[in-house]
Amino acid sequence: MRQFGSSDRKTPNASSDAASIPQILTLYNGSQIHKLTDGKGALVEALKKSPTPSEKLNTLFLSIYGTFPNNSEKENYTHLLRKRRSTAIFVRAMISSKRFLFIQ
Repeated sequence: MRQFGSSDRKTPNASSDAASIPQILTLYNGSQIHKLTDGKGALVEALKKSPTPSEKLNTLFLSIYGTFPNNSEKENYTHLLRKRRSTAIFVRAMISSKRFLFIQ
């Protein structure tokens, strides 16, 4: 959380909203991201229970963004979830998107 702008709790209002290189490296190589796509986590289990790409898309959007995909997103992204490898790439893209921001 501190890497993404949360306060250090030692000084008031020590939070930051500036982007940094460590943030980018964490998003691409961090253990949390690996856990989302390694095939063993809760998200992967939820995706296994979703039989169709459309349901997988709903699961991903609810898990990562907290909302259902709109019609445009369904049309553009459903085809990406037919293979496990492309699903993992899509998850990484969702987490590194502008839509996935830390808001305090």
